Amino acid sequence: MVEALRVEYEIRGQGELFRALEGELGGEATPHAELAVRLASTSGAVKIAAHRLRARFRELLRRTIVETLTDPREFEDELGALLSAVSWTPPGTNPAESR
Repeated sequence: MVEALRVEYEIRGQGELFRALEGELGGEATPHAELAVRLASTSGAVKIAAHRLRARFRELLRRTIVETLTDPREFEDELGALLSAVSWTPPGTNPAESR
């Protein structure tokens, strides 16, 4: 999905913007003020672009999940299972466990 999103941005001539904001999708976002300087833009414009990127990613994720289901009403359960799977923390690495 990230690759499909990257291609969409490249086709629109916004590949540099995608590369700058890609960290928004993985929790490694660069501060918007820093990106604004790099992109010769404003923090507000970068914030809006980041919001749109995340929204489009959610849309692609939703579409991909629904395509795998025989009953679209199972979407919430499937999404929950996916989020649980990708947020797994190896034993002993969760700070809450060490208390």
